[in-house]
Amino acid sequence: MDLCCVKVMLLFALCAQEMRKFLALPIDQKTTHAARVTAKLKNELVGEVEDEVEEEEKGGNEKTKNLKPIKSRTVPPKQTSGGRMKQGKWKGSRKFKIYLSVMTKRSEILRMDEAIAKEEKLLKHLERSIERDNIRFEEFLRENEKKSVEARTMYEQEARSTQEKNNEIRRLTAEILTIKSELARFEEILVDYKNYKDLLFKLSPPEWQEAQRSNVISCKGTKEDQNRELKDTDEPELYFTDPQQLLDLMTELTEQNLSLIQNSTRVEETLEQLQQSLKTTKKNQIHRCTKLHLVTFTGPCNHFAYPQDVLLDALSEKVAEVHRSCVDDRMTKLNTLEKLTNIEKRLSLLLQSLESIPEEKLELMKKIKDSERRTRYCVPQWLNAPPSAHLAIEFFTCKKTS
Repeated sequence: MDLCCVKVMLLFALCAQEMRKFLALPIDQKTTHAARVTAKLKNELVGEVEDEVEEEEKGGNEKTKNLKPIKSRTVPPKQTSGGRMKQGKWKGSRKFKIYLSVMTKRSEILRMDEAIAKEEKLLKHLERSIERDNIRFEEFLRENEKKSVEARTMYEQEARSTQEKNNEIRRLTAEILTIKSELARFEEILVDYKNYKDLLFKLSPPEWQEAQRSNVISCKGTKEDQNRELKDTDEPELYFTDPQQLLDLMTELTEQNLSLIQNSTRVEETLEQLQQSLKTTKKNQIHRCTKLHLVTFTGPCNHFAYPQDVLLDALSEKVAEVHRSCVDDRMTKLNTLEKLTNIEKRLSLLLQSLESIPEEKLELMKKIKDSERRTRYCVPQWLNAPPSAHLAIEFFTCKKTS
């Protein structure tokens, strides 16, 4: 029995090893391999049983052979009924053991057949599932390939469409730039033509200009006239019908301009002479006024001497007048020195603010003040000025007003 158990264990080990080999095989070779393994196991089990039976039979034959010489040498005792019973029991127990081992191995074979059948069924199920998965995977690959082809086709179409649109955009942009350049050129030509039209209109006689203005006003009276003007393709009416007329007029205007330029040159020269004489007269008058003031304040004591108090009072009145006009026009109780201090402060503030004024405005203000100062100075001396100064001042004022 121990030997049978060892053999059964070896068979199980072999079965496990064969099962590992079986699982490692491809799907198409598993069924044939399983059939071969089962047949091999059956043959091995049947062969082992037959070997045991043969060994037992050989053992019995050897015993009988060993007993034969004994029989020949000795006389066998007579067998009793008890010996035959023991021998029958021994043969029965041996047969039972053989039968039991055969049944055990048969049950093991059946169990292994069932396990193999289950494994084959599971393998078939796995094969079917693998086949389904393979079919699905192939369908997925075909669908994916189809979608990739469609996507590639769509991408190529979109790329071509985008390229065509970009080319169209570039073409339209170039056309727009060309049209804009043409439009700018036409606008320049239109401006030139309008300038020529205005020039021709201004060169025409005033009577003709008034007649044209009245015609334009009458044409704008109704909407129908406006539509008629828009649809009218006739050339505009011009005063000059011959280019020679325009050339003659330009020649005449050129001569008039030359004569006017000559007259203006002569007038400018006369003006410069008058301005020079005016400056000389002005200097003489200023020198004369200075002398008169000196004679007034520093003359002989018996004729023009004034007390010092009178001069101080006059000076204080003058300071007060300047203070009222420049600093504060209210009545104050400040003395003359305080008023002078306030005037100096006011003057310093004005000078600081004068520095912050832009140069252009400052120059303009200086010119205005100079003109006012000259006017104040020249008007009181109008009667005492010589005839040349009268003429210069009159000409200067006329030029300024014009």
